[in-house]
Amino acid sequence: MSMTMPLIHELTRRINVITSLFQGQNNVPISYEQALEVGLLFRDFSVTNLLVKEAQFMVDDYKDELLSDAKGLLEACKQFSTVVYSKIQNADFRQIFENHINLYESRERNMIKVCTLYHSRYNELNNHLDWYFGEDKDELMEQLDEFKEDYDYLKRLNSKYHDELHAEINKGVTLYELEPIHIETLIGRISQIAASVIADLNDDGNE
Repeated sequence: MSMTMPLIHELTRRINVITSLFQGQNNVPISYEQALEVGLLFRDFSVTNLLVKEAQFMVDDYKDELLSDAKGLLEACKQFSTVVYSKIQNADFRQIFENHINLYESRERNMIKVCTLYHSRYNELNNHLDWYFGEDKDELMEQLDEFKEDYDYLKRLNSKYHDELHAEINKGVTLYELEPIHIETLIGRISQIAASVIADLNDDGNE
């Protein structure tokens, strides 16, 4: 009988993904994408008691699978330690996060300025036409309608930029308080759990 172990499989996969992102990169600044994957790993798996509970639940009926999965997790942690540790030990995750968010904030600020200019021009032309009765009034009214269409489009675009900014903040805010030691401690704890599971299962097998 077979049983999938979602937590240990997902944890192993995520650790391997991060290792692959850092593989072969030496003396290169950490990208936001790399930092984010590290931060999300800490956010999603810092409560390691869940891993212990899953192993305890599986141990009676799925020892072989649990042993294989624990070995895979331990190997993933070893590879992470070898490849990633040296590259993140001096990382300033908060600064990486702030630099990334600044790009979105700048884009929104610039769009707000453009929207303000369009709104000002629209109001100016609209007020002018309230008291204007020249022969070209119809043509100017068409210009006013075009301004309104452009302004409405820019407002929608600004709303999109605003939503994207806050989505990025919500996604990456875990980096704001993250320190390299937090990741080192987490991977160490996970390694200990995997090694303990392997030792316990091997002892059971030798009895």
